[in-house]
Parts: sequence; C-alpha cells; structure tokens
Amino acid sequence: MIRGVVLTVDDPRPTAEALAVKDGRIVAVGNWSDVEGWVGSDTPVVDTGSGCVLPGLVEAHGHPLLESMVLSNRMVDIRPVTVRDADDVVGAIRREVAARGATGAYLFGWDPLLQPGLPEATLHWLDGLAADTPLVIFHNSCHKAYFNSTAARQAGITRDTPDPKGANYGRDANGDLDGTAEETAALLPLVAGAINPADYPAMLRAECARLNQAGLTTCSEMAFEPSFRPMLAQLNDAGELTVRLRTYEISTAALTTDMTPDNGDDMVRQVGIKIWVDGSPWIGNIDLSAPYLNTGASRAMGIAPGSCGHANYSREQLTEIVDAYFPLGWPMACHVMGDAGVDTILDVYEEALRKYPRTDHRLRLEHARCCARTSCAAPPTSASPPACSSTRSTTGATSWSTVFSGPSADHVGRQPVPLWPPECGYRCTMIRRSPPKNRCATSASRPPVPRRAGGYWRPRSG
Repeated sequence: MIRGVVLTVDDPRPTAEALAVKDGRIVAVGNWSDVEGWVGSDTPVVDTGSGCVLPGLVEAHGHPLLESMVLSNRMVDIRPVTVRDADDVVGAIRREVAARGATGAYLFGWDPLLQPGLPEATLHWLDGLAADTPLVIFHNSCHKAYFNSTAARQAGITRDTPDPKGANYGRDANGDLDGTAEETAALLPLVAGAINPADYPAMLRAECARLNQAGLTTCSEMAFEPSFRPMLAQLNDAGELTVRLRTYEISTAALTTDMTPDNGDDMVRQVGIKIWVDGSPWIGNIDLSAPYLNTGASRAMGIAPGSCGHANYSREQLTEIVDAYFPLGWPMACHVMGDAGVDTILDVYEEALRKYPRTDHRLRLEHARCCARTSCAAPPTSASPPACSSTRSTTGATSWSTVFSGPSADHVGRQPVPLWPPECGYRCTMIRRSPPKNRCATSASRPPVPRRAGGYWRPRSG
C-alpha cells in the first residue's frame, strides 16, 4: 500500500490519496477510505510524506540494447559529454588498446565537431594505433564507425564484401576498404566482436537499473536485432526485466520477420518495423534539398562543399519495404533527418495508406529534424497523421544553424522545440538528451526503485 499524493493521469480525478498493489499489479486507486480495505496484517504501508507517486515515464525513442553495451565496461565512453579534449580522446584510445590486447578495443562517442582537434581517423592512423589487435571507434551519432585492418578481418569484411542494403563500407580510389562503415547493417558486424554473449544479460540488467533510476518503466528499442530475442525471453521468464520493452525490428534485405503483430506480453513485445531513410547530420549523410553550408563546422565534420547528403534508399526501395510489412499489420517507424527525405517517406506513407487503408497504422517519423513546414502542412490523408519523434541535443543546440541552408534550415533554428508540427496535426514526442551538467526537467525528482518487473514503485528508503 502506498499512501500520499498519487498523480493518476486521469482527467476526471487527477490525484488520489492511496494506491494498492497486489501480486505486482495495481488493484485500487482512490481516497484512503476507498483503499484501506486492502490492508492486511502483513501489508507494508509506505507513506510518501511530502513526495508523490506518479506513473513511470515512457521513452518513445530509445536504444537500450545498444546502450547496454556502450555503457558497460566493455566499451569506453569518449562522448563529448564525457571527454571534451581531443588529446584526452586519443589518450583514452591508446590506453584501451594497450589494456585490451588481443580481445580488441571498442570505444564510443568520437565527434570531430564537438571535440575540435581530433586527427582524421584514417585506416593508416587506426592501424598505427593497433597494428595487430582489433580497434573499432563508433561516432557519437552511432551512424558511423572507424575500424582497423584487424577488426575488418575479425568481422570477415574484405574489399569484396558487398555493401549491405541501406548501408556501406567506405573504400578508397582503388576499391580497398578505407576503415569506415556507415549505417546499422554495416556497423553490426563490427560490434559483434566486442561482446561475449554470456556477459550480455548482466549488461541489460544494469541498463534497466539505470533507466529505473531515471523514472523509466517503459522503453522502446528502435533498432531491434532478432538474435536478441532468446536472451530477452530468458530474462523475461526469470522476472529479471524491470523495464517494459517495445521493440521495432530492423528491416532487412529479406523483407520478412518471423514475428506477427500479436506477439509478446506486457513486458516484451515487438510493436513495429524500423527503416532508416537517411543517416546523421553530423556525418553528412542526410537527404537534403539544399547543400550544407561551407563553414568551419561542416568542414570539421568532413563534409564536402556543396554536398546535399544522400538517402540510404530510393523511393522505390522504401515503397518495397513498406509494402512488405505494412499490409501484415505492422506499424512502421522511419528514421529521417533531411527535408528531402521527409518528403519522400511522407509520399510513400500516403501511397501505402491508399493501398492498404486502416485506422491503427501508427506510421512514425523518427527525428524529422530538417523538414520544412511546407512538407508537413498537409500530413498523409488518414484518420491519424504520423507521429513525429523529434530529438534535440543540448550540446548541439547552437550548431544546427551553422551547417544548414535553404529549406533545410526551416526547422532548425535556435528554438529548442518548434511549435508548428503539432499545429499541422502531428502527434509529437520530444526527447531531450541533456548532458550530465544540465539540469533536466526531472532533476528534482527522487529516483524510484523497482520492486519487480511489472510491479510498482516505492520511494528510496533513507
């Protein structure tokens, strides 16, 4: 039993005095007189005092399976919020190479824009740091990786390896690998060597604990790889998950999934399919209608003057992907950053709704960071317009206007949250990724402690 101010998120009765939980489920909410009948001789009663009880937070766009690895002791965190100085970044790489030896060094967070002075991560430079052991460095955007020759051999990547659909391995003028990989399908083979599968359950339990400490009880996984399915089932059956996971499976060249939309349970459920129309503004591979500005910021990111970026797929390919999954009942979540990419996927969505009309489609645009207002003035004709999950990084808040021009800049001014997407009928969820030094909206709240998966919250004792 929990007694105190309870925020119900129920408009007719926004607050209550007490909340009763039995067998991990809420069984009663209301005034104390309505609920006290649930109290037995051995029922613990927690009084929140001056605090309150509120529903767990839902992360609409997350990557907990990846973050489990990134924040484990198997990878070194070199993100700008952790390591600002370029020399310190290089020093961290050298130390990890020396410490790991043949098991390989894996680091995450390389960012030439926010860590000025970083050397160019060429294959020659990477091989010089680690001549005979694997070295993989992931860009802060997680849309690019830099790898040495040994890591390529370990992953089975050669000059003859074809580019995965929607991704690519960088090559020099002779067609040889240049030590770069872009987009998810090209990055996955590189990260595979970092993790012993036997170690991963502990990493995910630790990730769940971190999410719980932030008040999260439900989190999406926006890049779900089906090979994780048995491990999730094992943890779920053992009652060891303390965060509900809603997964979006990565679309593949096979254009199929072994799941059906009615899968899973309250704790783990696949709820959609994920596509990447384009990549990241910070590595120059988003689909823009106007070129990047030729500024110090764009040059620091290695973007060629006049570049408009590019899409990962043609419109015809995107139509093929959506047509393979959407008629089966799957919602679609599409990562898209550039304004030209937004126009393309909105056209694909509209065509799909004409061919396969339904009211529960839940078509999503992930980020849509550079879309112009004119693109979204009239969302696809449907009972419900697409959801728009927009991210805003505090550390990059002043950088957007230094790299974009023309229609691409319509949506990227200095205001943290533009108001016109919801005005145009879009249902938006906002994700704010604040560095540790910035106070977030929830920074004054007390961390909750999960009693059990699917259970209830109680205040931290003491």
